[in-house]
Amino acid sequence: MKHRIKPRYEREGGNYDYFNRNDFAQNLTRLLSNTEDSLVLTINGDWGEGKTTFIKEWEAQLRINDDFIPIYYDAFQNDFTSDTFISIAVTIQKVLEKHFDEEKKKETSDYKEAAVNLGTELAKMSASTAIRVSTGGVLAADSLMEWITGKYKENKEQKEKAIERSSKELVDSKFDAYFEKADLIQEFHNKLKALLENRDNNKKIVFFVDELDRCRPSFAIEVLEKIKHLFDIDHVNFVLAINREQLVEIITNAYGVNAEDAYVYLQKFVHIETNLPKFKELRGSDDEGNIQLFIADLLDLFVIPEHVRHEKLLSEMIKALLPKTNLTPRSLERILTLYTISLSSNPDKGKKLSKEILFLSILKIEMPKLYRRVKKNGRFRKNPSSLDINLGTGFIKIFTNENYFDQNRLKNSANNMIDIPTLVEAAKIVDIYDLPKEKEGKSKDTNESQGYF
Repeated sequence: MKHRIKPRYEREGGNYDYFNRNDFAQNLTRLLSNTEDSLVLTINGDWGEGKTTFIKEWEAQLRINDDFIPIYYDAFQNDFTSDTFISIAVTIQKVLEKHFDEEKKKETSDYKEAAVNLGTELAKMSASTAIRVSTGGVLAADSLMEWITGKYKENKEQKEKAIERSSKELVDSKFDAYFEKADLIQEFHNKLKALLENRDNNKKIVFFVDELDRCRPSFAIEVLEKIKHLFDIDHVNFVLAINREQLVEIITNAYGVNAEDAYVYLQKFVHIETNLPKFKELRGSDDEGNIQLFIADLLDLFVIPEHVRHEKLLSEMIKALLPKTNLTPRSLERILTLYTISLSSNPDKGKKLSKEILFLSILKIEMPKLYRRVKKNGRFRKNPSSLDINLGTGFIKIFTNENYFDQNRLKNSANNMIDIPTLVEAAKIVDIYDLPKEKEGKSKDTNESQGYF
C-alpha cells in the first residue's frame, strides 16, 4: 500500500472532471475572451477543495487556445524575495520568451529592459525612503556609512539645519522620482502591449496567482498592490486562487482593522469574485456516480488490497457525511492516508478490524471531537435527534447492514444506545497516528453537539 499520492494535476490521466468544474472553467474562459479590459478575478475555495488542481487544469486548457498565454505563479514559492514586481515581471518574461521564441525577440528584449529600468527605480526609491525614515529624515543613502562609522557628528544647530535641508531634498527627490517613475511605468506598459500585439488579434495573458493566502502578510499585500498599480494593462488578466477568509485575516492582522474593513480593502484590488464549486455540493445521481469513481480511483492510487478495500462501504459513509460536514477532496485523501498507515502498522488486526479502522479514520479526520468520544466506548444512539437525522441514520443503517458489519459485534445497551466494542479495539491502532495539521477555512465538528455518540 501507499501512504502518500501525488497531487491530481501531476498524475498521468488525472484530469477527469469528477466535480463538474469544466463548465465553470469554460464560463470563465468565455468571460476573458469577451473582454478587452484588464480584469482581476478571484476564485475562492476552502483549504483542500482543489483550487490548485482547478487552475492547473484550466491553465492546461488555455495553453492549447490560440487566444491566450497562461502563466502560473506560485506566490508562496516566491515569498523569499522582497521585490514582488521583479518576481512577477520575470515570471511573465520567461513564459513570453518561450511562447514567442524568435518571432518577437526584439519586443521581448525591450520588455525586459523596461522591466529592469522600472524595477531598479522602484528598488532605489524603497531603499532611500527606508533609510530616511529610519534616521528621522536626516540621512540619505550615501550618508548611511558615515552615520554607521561615527563620522556623522554635528552639533544640535547643524543637525536641525540638516533635518530642514534633508526634508526639502526628500520632497524634491520624491517629486522628481514620481515623474520619472510615471514615465517608466508607461514605458513598461507600452513594451508589454507591443509584445502581445498580433496582426490578427491581440494575445491575452492570464496570470494565475496561487497560494497567496500562505504568504507573509507583507508579501501577499504587495502582490495585490503591484498587480493593481503596475500591471493594469489591457489584455493582461489576473486570476487569484484564494481562501478569502484567510486573506481577509492576513489584511486584518497587517493593518489592525476589523474583518469588514479588511474585506472592503481587498475589494479595491478585485473586479470579479467567484467561488469554486464545492465537493460537498454534489447531489444528483450523476454526481453520486462521480463520487464513487473518485473514491475508486483514490483506492487504486493508494494500492489498497481487495480484502480491505471496502469501496462500497466507503462510498456509503462519504455520502452520509457530505450533507453535514465540510468534507473536501483533500480530507478524503487524508482519511485514506490514515487508514493505510493504520493497516500497514498492524496487518493482522488491521485485516480483522479494517471496517472499524476505516470508520474511525473518517471520524478522526473529519470529526475529531466525536472520534475522541466514540473511541472510549464504541457507542452511539439508535435514534438520533432531528438535527442530525441525515448523518445519524446514515451511519446507523451502515452499521446495522449485515453486508457491511457482522451483527454479532453489535450490542444493544440501555438508553437507546448501540455498543460496538470492536471500535474501541480498532481505536488503539488508529489512535497511534496523527497527520500534520493544515489550515482550514472552517473548523471541523459541525455536528459536535448533535449527540448521536
